[in-house]
Amino acid sequence: MHWKLHWSERYRGAMKSSWIGLLLCLAAPVAWIATLDQPFLRRTGLAAFVLCALGLALLWQGKTKDGRKRSSVMLGLGAAVTLLLVLGGFVLTRLPAAGFSQRFASQDAKAQAFELPDQTGQSVALSGVLEKGPVLLVFYRGSW
Repeated sequence: MHWKLHWSERYRGAMKSSWIGLLLCLAAPVAWIATLDQPFLRRTGLAAFVLCALGLALLWQGKTKDGRKRSSVMLGLGAAVTLLLVLGGFVLTRLPAAGFSQRFASQDAKAQAFELPDQTGQSVALSGVLEKGPVLLVFYRGSW
């Protein structure tokens, strides 16, 4: 009996891993969007990058087994999707600088009178706090 795989079976296995790898890379942005409600996953993009890493590993495996141009093109597409994910997720989505130094350059600017609850829920008036000295007002926005 002949135990060597026929060349078409070898290429079929390589192409299968390449297609799965490409699909994993294409699923990575969808995974990032699906995990936006999880603060850690939203900040890090961990689910998306794990999918990209697995996809690129399968694409690389397919390219080394196959060696044809088709496998190289698929590896390039997977790398491009990963690059766009990194660029879009970490570079293009950064918030712009607020520009506070240009808008509030004067230290003599006065805030309007107001009352807000403090961290314990008690009402605090700006005028009452100003009597003790300068005031730094901080708003805690929580997580997105």
